[in-house]
Amino acid sequence: MKITLILVVLFSSLAKAQTHPVKSIATLPIKLTNPSDSLQYTLGVFLGQWITNNGFTINNPQLFRKGMDDLLLNKTLLVDASTVSASLDAYQKRLISERSSQQEKLLFENVRGKAGVGMLPSGVGYMILKTGGGIKPWATDSVVLNVKGYLPDGKLFEDTYAKKRSLIGSPETFIQGMNEVLQIMPLGSTWRVFIPSALGYGERGIPGLVPAYSALIFDVELVNIIGNTR
Repeated sequence: MKITLILVVLFSSLAKAQTHPVKSIATLPIKLTNPSDSLQYTLGVFLGQWITNNGFTINNPQLFRKGMDDLLLNKTLLVDASTVSASLDAYQKRLISERSSQQEKLLFENVRGKAGVGMLPSGVGYMILKTGGGIKPWATDSVVLNVKGYLPDGKLFEDTYAKKRSLIGSPETFIQGMNEVLQIMPLGSTWRVFIPSALGYGERGIPGLVPAYSALIFDVELVNIIGNTR
């Protein structure tokens, strides 16, 4: 939430220069005549983008404007300024968690019972897209994988085919859900795997790619087992 701190510092600086009450937005002419006008408008757009991009909504414009005015006019705030960043951070985490949980619930409601989908006791689901006839890797074997990773909304976040760079590692070094599937997957197979967030990246997620608490969908091709002598 570094951006929150930036906004607080920015608005605090503006407040020191503010000597008159801010006019009602409705009375301001919508015309940018100089760099200062452009800057003020850009700050408004920036704040609006930040609010929208971080999942917040303004459902009480009066309170929102009150908070802005109190800060800009250096009035006594109704909340402790030192807790603003932490409060927004906690709210955002809760919002992301609730959204991700709902997406995961819908995903697995659709997956369970679907023809061709198997379920492991842990809750990981899998669908065989291509059957392989090779051996199955052990947890400590070194495997070569090609994967496409998707979020529940269909957004692609990983594609080793496009990167032309396969993943190499032992099953136990991957996320838990992938570890479980790889050990029952024959060499040469391609499976679609559905992984609950608890067996994926969990509360950490992958910043900029995978939200916290997100379920995952992978198309996994088991290309090779390196050094296999079995």
